[in-house]
Amino acid sequence: LEAIVEMALDSRWALRSFFAAAQRTRQEGRFLPPPAPVPPAPPALLPYRPSRGGSQTHPATPLPLDEIMELLAETGRVAQALPGYESRSEQIAMLSAIVNAFATSSHLLVEAGTGIGKSLAYVIAAIYQATTRNEPVVISTNTLNLQDQLFYDELPHLSEVLGRPFNAVRLKGKNNYLCSRRFELLRRRGNFNQAEARLLARILVWLQRTSSGDRVELNLQPEEEPFWELISADGSSCSPDRCEPYGPCYWLRARALAEQAHLLIVNHALLLTDLMAQGGQLPPYRYLIVDEAHHLEEQATQHFGFALHQERMYQALQRLEQESNGRSIGLLAQIRRAARESKSRDLSALAERCGLLIRQAEQCRRSADGLFECLAEVLHRHQKSGYRYHILPEWRQQAEWRRLAQATELFCADLQQLIEGLGRIEQELRALSFDEPLCHSHADECRYTIGTFDTFCQETTRILLEPENNDINWVTVRDPQGDEEENDESAPTQVILYRAPMTVAPMLHERLFNSKHSVILTSATLSSEGSFTFLRERLGINEANELALGSPYDFTRQALVYVADDLPEPNQPHYASNIHRALIELARATDGRMLVLFTSKSQLNAAYRAISDSLAHQDIVVLGQYMDGSRTQLIERFRTMERAVLLGTHSFWEGIDIPGPALSCLVITRLPFPVPTDPVQATRSLMYSNPFLDYAVPQAVLRFRQGFGRLLRSTRDRGIVALLDSRLESKRYGSTFLNSLPNTQLHIGPFRGLPPLASRWLAEEE
Repeated sequence: LEAIVEMALDSRWALRSFFAAAQRTRQEGRFLPPPAPVPPAPPALLPYRPSRGGSQTHPATPLPLDEIMELLAETGRVAQALPGYESRSEQIAMLSAIVNAFATSSHLLVEAGTGIGKSLAYVIAAIYQATTRNEPVVISTNTLNLQDQLFYDELPHLSEVLGRPFNAVRLKGKNNYLCSRRFELLRRRGNFNQAEARLLARILVWLQRTSSGDRVELNLQPEEEPFWELISADGSSCSPDRCEPYGPCYWLRARALAEQAHLLIVNHALLLTDLMAQGGQLPPYRYLIVDEAHHLEEQATQHFGFALHQERMYQALQRLEQESNGRSIGLLAQIRRAARESKSRDLSALAERCGLLIRQAEQCRRSADGLFECLAEVLHRHQKSGYRYHILPEWRQQAEWRRLAQATELFCADLQQLIEGLGRIEQELRALSFDEPLCHSHADECRYTIGTFDTFCQETTRILLEPENNDINWVTVRDPQGDEEENDESAPTQVILYRAPMTVAPMLHERLFNSKHSVILTSATLSSEGSFTFLRERLGINEANELALGSPYDFTRQALVYVADDLPEPNQPHYASNIHRALIELARATDGRMLVLFTSKSQLNAAYRAISDSLAHQDIVVLGQYMDGSRTQLIERFRTMERAVLLGTHSFWEGIDIPGPALSCLVITRLPFPVPTDPVQATRSLMYSNPFLDYAVPQAVLRFRQGFGRLLRSTRDRGIVALLDSRLESKRYGSTFLNSLPNTQLHIGPFRGLPPLASRWLAEEE
């Protein structure tokens, strides 16, 4: 409370009088005595079991296969302990295949249909592998929801069922953890604006209870991200000796727990970061399970590439010279002020150098403005519309690109002068560290900023002027928030430079599949047209066993699929108005209970506006992604409402789990083809003799199957899938999509036949 009051007064925060009054009340002893502290269990650790206990592994110890298989039998321990558990032959087959892959140090691709319970199968295999041989198994997922399911649902249950001690830890990337030293030194320096003071107050309160130091507990807002970077753990300044006096090192604590874990739960981002760094982020491991593996190429593309944001560049420069309420609070301004106020020695020369560097930072801002203005002008000459510009090799050969090259070289030269000056300031601060308590804090910020600026310079040069052979380079002007058709003219100009590899296969082949004993890739959608070839080529996995397991659901009894063959195709006139009328009629016939999947935000927005009022007259509520709450909030509202229609795009095509009658009708408005103008898509398609059929269609089929999987979530569910893209019937490739679905009741006909059929089908369920 004392620290909060100090910051509030210093920052002129409107709540400063409130906190000051609270402090006086506390000092007068009028607060109720606090309850005895009960520190929460570390959320990243399942603490009910001992650690692995040493590094001695037992690789030759055979796994008890019969014992493992018996667990999932109809009368096995899992069935006895978990209410409602149903033994499934597909789940047992998957468990057996994974155990065999571990035993033979081989890779395995497992496509596990909806309802198999694949996570239970691979978790059991991982527990036995890790505990029998005393070495860790890493489990990587793409989504937080799946990590939560594993960590808080399945693993605690299995700890009681198996009778086999094990320890599981959830580890995140280093910058997810607070650095106590960086935080404390930053707090001591003072001079915060109101937003920073509010965040620091939240952190001070949070620190009284947290045992993990994990930023997820703070629910940070986007505008708070740059400040978090100043207080999070980072590789350049992490040192146990230096950090210990300031409080716990949450990263090292999490890393120490991970070192002793049998199971290590991570996300694809951390897995790939570790691969890029060739180790160091994760403890050494030889056995890996990758769930949601259909996202691995996409995630690898992001992590093996780079994104340089104009806004982030400006923020980094602003942190050097920033002013608030007439006071200088930027890094260089603070160092200059501290140097001027120093009473232990004459630091006027240091103060003068800081002043010169502030002016150099202003010059860098001007040269950056010139670079981005020149870039926007040159790009617009090559491409008159859109916001995404694919930098083609021939562009760099034209005269106007030389002007851009000059602007780039000028910016990098100015930035290099700033980098060199910051390096000298850093060295001088470290030499003063015994006399100036905040010197290390400022020196660390100098080092962090130098690394940031050095990356800016290298990547700007590489993307615009000196691309490597495997690079795909492009620029976006304005941020469309991930939607390929959105370009809000009122949005502030925002330039982002991107670099991505032509293919991630060589890197994954070398650093993942060639270096690990056994990698298990699993998902509900890995194959296309019954083959894993497409996935193998994209990921660089040459030698692996394959297992395709169908769903235990009775699709002929539970699901009806209807293709409306008379609606306009997406590129034809009146397509949107016909889709909107179809959604209204179908929602009336099904009493809502409908999830509608779109392929773009603009299509979703148009449908939301077109159908909401009409359905409101029928007491059917329309819930729209981006409009009516977060993804989690929308799903929960839809789950609990009797008559609702949920409109979603992108993330709603997968990971939605709504069993029961709340979701009885799934609508796919349009086949989910990748955007052909996307630079990565366009460049990678050149690797194929028939880019559309050999590259675009397989990707769309995998996405299509993910969407289809939203309908049935249990053996008791029953529903209808409405496919409103007539290309499924009119185009030759349509059969590829339909053949990818399980054996259902398939109807193809005019849309007018769909609403009455849907009504009758769902009435039979009731």
